[in-house]
Amino acid sequence: MPRIYVVREQALKDMEARVLLDDGGQWYRRSGAFEFTPEQLLEFPHDAPNEPPALVVEDSRRGRAAADFEHALQVYDWIGPLSETEARDRRLWVWAAHGPFADYTRARWPLPSEPKKIRNSILEHWFVQGEGRASLRRHSVARLWWAVHLTRAPWEQDDALLPLLNEDPYVYTRLLLGNQDVFFHTLEREFGSDQRILIALLEVVRRSKRAQSPLIKWLSKEVNLACRYRELNLLPIEELIALMESLEALERESSDKG
Repeated sequence: MPRIYVVREQALKDMEARVLLDDGGQWYRRSGAFEFTPEQLLEFPHDAPNEPPALVVEDSRRGRAAADFEHALQVYDWIGPLSETEARDRRLWVWAAHGPFADYTRARWPLPSEPKKIRNSILEHWFVQGEGRASLRRHSVARLWWAVHLTRAPWEQDDALLPLLNEDPYVYTRLLLGNQDVFFHTLEREFGSDQRILIALLEVVRRSKRAQSPLIKWLSKEVNLACRYRELNLLPIEELIALMESLEALERESSDKG
């Protein structure tokens, strides 16, 4: 049975140091998975059910993002459900990007030409830089797993979301991964860590007939501000959605006057 691993901390530090010394990113331009010695890895306490999925990426900027939803389902099914503590372990995602999903990471996040941007791209998409969920949002593989974890049939995880019961368990996953602006402006914000607020916002976007990109940019900012003086996650879900829809109405009125 295939195994899932994490990279030992010292090996991870050595890999990051090597990235800082390699201005051209040559180490990351080669095809195939990176080779690890047994001493560099630890077994993760979960078995994989089968061989890792082959994630095929189209050779265009739009095409690279087009399959994010399908890829997210494949990654989640392969790695399986994890506790949030396990899923925040950067050593797991470093192994995943450098091991079974190395070619996917190269294709989905091709390296730029400028040396400084090369290093930043590698550290963001192959490693996990910074703290919090926003850093995981940038990682090539972690972002896919977390997108499903946060949005798959949320009414099964939180009874307060039962009013949003839908025959499609991935209705919010499709929305989150179907538009890069929606993904960025929700998971980059602090409220993106709260499933109830995240799902309410996605539901407002889903109900709206307006273009998603300008709506999510403005609404996510306003919701983030509201979270600073109100505990929005304590509101009943329909009341929370109504509040967000009132914010949307204010922005629409402002736009119409402009």
